[in-house]
Amino acid sequence: MIAIKTLANLRCLKGSRALPDSYVALIEENFTCLMDTLRHRETETEEEFSLDGHGYIVVLQSCDDLRDLSTVGLHRDEGGLLGGLDWIDALPLGDSSVYIMNINYSDAYTMTFFSEVGIHDHEIEAWLDKECSRHAISLSRRVRHAN
Repeated sequence: MIAIKTLANLRCLKGSRALPDSYVALIEENFTCLMDTLRHRETETEEEFSLDGHGYIVVLQSCDDLRDLSTVGLHRDEGGLLGGLDWIDALPLGDSSVYIMNINYSDAYTMTFFSEVGIHDHEIEAWLDKECSRHAISLSRRVRHAN
């Protein structure tokens, strides 16, 4: 699990070369969007800005147990990530795809989770795929209903 709260965290991720450049670019785009929206420009530089008080970005890895992400407040007895997902989508990224997921802990605190498609056990991957389909159907119904 990699936590991205600050520009320094993002630079560290980029420098580590642990993830493909296109994947890091997607994470960077998300971070920049959040920073542009949440940063207090009068009192906070980009270097000082932190997602800590707003909900930060978590990059999940194959070794992470999505059923128990206690370190980010998603405990096993509540289903971990599987028990609190508010939104999910899968985006194509070169030869692979990436899940982007949000969990709203409160009205003012939303965590964003990134995970490469296919790195988790079969049961988790099947659940994530099903949730992507369910959220896509829900969104298409809302768009049709609005028109």
